[in-house]
Amino acid sequence: MVRINIYEVMIVEIRPYTKMDASEVNVLWSEVFPEETSFKDPDHELQNNIHTQRNLFLVARTETTLAGVIIGSFDGDHGWMHYLAVWPQFRRLGVASKLTQALETELLHLGCNKIRLQVNSNHHDIIKFYQGHEYHLAKTVTLEKKLSL
Repeated sequence: MVRINIYEVMIVEIRPYTKMDASEVNVLWSEVFPEETSFKDPDHELQNNIHTQRNLFLVARTETTLAGVIIGSFDGDHGWMHYLAVWPQFRRLGVASKLTQALETELLHLGCNKIRLQVNSNHHDIIKFYQGHEYHLAKTVTLEKKLSL
């Protein structure tokens, strides 16, 4: 568990997700990612990683509310950052940076030495955020295919 004093205004705790966070995480995801239809409930997301990667689903909390959430994974070779969401009122206060750093630390403890993430190419402010944290544009192309039964 990490405790952070952000500009001496609030204390934020970063810790692994628990079932008590589920409803707040669902609301945050629906607000921050309204176009994303593939979200499952947090418990389902956690079940995908519960045995080996529970510590890669992290929440940032003030003393009274959820401030942000991050989900990562590790495939034995690369770490992945899947989702980072922070409520607008907590943006530009260091919450996203601390969540990112906490995930990076957890991945390092798993033996990971490279983390990857994907960002929509028209989200320039998000790309700048990550570049400010020493992420760089990779020379890869993402291909996708929608599957259906």
